[in-house]
Amino acid sequence: MKNLFLICALFSVFFCNSQVNNTKIENPNTYYFNEAIEKPATFPGGMEAFEKFFKENFVVTDKVPSFREPIKILMEFIVEKDGTLSAMRITRHFGFDSKKEGLRVLAKSPKWNPGMEGGKIVRSKCEIFCFI
Repeated sequence: MKNLFLICALFSVFFCNSQVNNTKIENPNTYYFNEAIEKPATFPGGMEAFEKFFKENFVVTDKVPSFREPIKILMEFIVEKDGTLSAMRITRHFGFDSKKEGLRVLAKSPKWNPGMEGGKIVRSKCEIFCFI
């Protein structure tokens, strides 16, 4: 009797585990690093077009001193499956409201072409810089 109970218990554990392992639930918070996926997310027109967009929309106020050399702004964000940007951060800036202005320009960005991995559209994290 104990053997029959043990066999039934093992069978039910095995059966339940096989059902769980075959069902893949996608976590909506998962993202991939843009450089590591099959088809990275891209700005319409490429990176040169993004740099142009960023420079044309970045407003240098009177609070920002003029520099002799271009200043690098490093930013990161997630390109969502629909091409919109989320989790935007400016990780390197030159102060003087440049972080706030960089975020304003990113929020104004047109939709990107989302990345793909395994033939599916995925969320992807981008880290890029622009010179101002």
